Amino acid sequence: MFYREREKQEIREWIQAAFSVAEEKFNAQILELRQEISDLKKTNLEVMRELEDLKFRAESGVESAQSSPESIFYLDEPPDVYITNARMEIQGRLNLAADVDEIKNFLSANGGDTGAKFQRLIESHEELISSFGVRINIDEIADDELSEAVTARYFKVFQQIIFDNVIVAINRGLDEDPVFYFEFLRRVNDYLNRCGIYTVNAKSGVQVSDEDYQNMTPQIRKTGDKKLAGTIAEIERLPYRINYVNEFGELKFLQYNGVMTVYKAV
Repeated sequence: MFYREREKQEIREWIQAAFSVAEEKFNAQILELRQEISDLKKTNLEVMRELEDLKFRAESGVESAQSSPESIFYLDEPPDVYITNARMEIQGRLNLAADVDEIKNFLSANGGDTGAKFQRLIESHEELISSFGVRINIDEIADDELSEAVTARYFKVFQQIIFDNVIVAINRGLDEDPVFYFEFLRRVNDYLNRCGIYTVNAKSGVQVSDEDYQNMTPQIRKTGDKKLAGTIAEIERLPYRINYVNEFGELKFLQYNGVMTVYKAV
């Protein structure tokens, strides 16, 4: 009887040992697959960014020595001023800006909980734009000041939700889920450009210039490599602009500064 119990115990120990070995192999395979998936996502994002960079260089005539990650956020300057001094056209322009259905439809069908979170942000922005015409009394604004006055307040509506939240979140999420965030960004970009908004071109990996400091708020990243000092490590958000016509009929623009990280040698 004793020997039978001992044999049973040995069999149990053998099975447990074999199971442990199999479990280790299984876990190792899972980790390997996860790494392959991560590498594929990164490759996919790199291809998307390279295509957008090629498109940007072809359309703008700008030469680029390397693919620019921030080029996928770049928006061309629209040919026309979105809000002019034509009083009767203003409400129609605001109605167009309140149309975010394409973005909402995409988010409702993609992204799961993340998509739902972004959809709430987009809906909040939609409410702000929809109520904008009620909050601002254009009848109190002189005809030759309409474009400047209305554009200034209109542009502010985009800053907190779209520029500070949505764009920054997309930039941070691209490495995690490039397919979702890239498609989301494409729709946001189309919407912004349709609303008269564009960006200033900027690149990471180059020496920071006076113009960069004028257009972007710097953040410091310490480095022990003195060769990197003064180089832009990352652009978290490009500068966004919108054009208007001032009271003298001159074309001007409003800017919402971008954010960049600059290396500082320590």
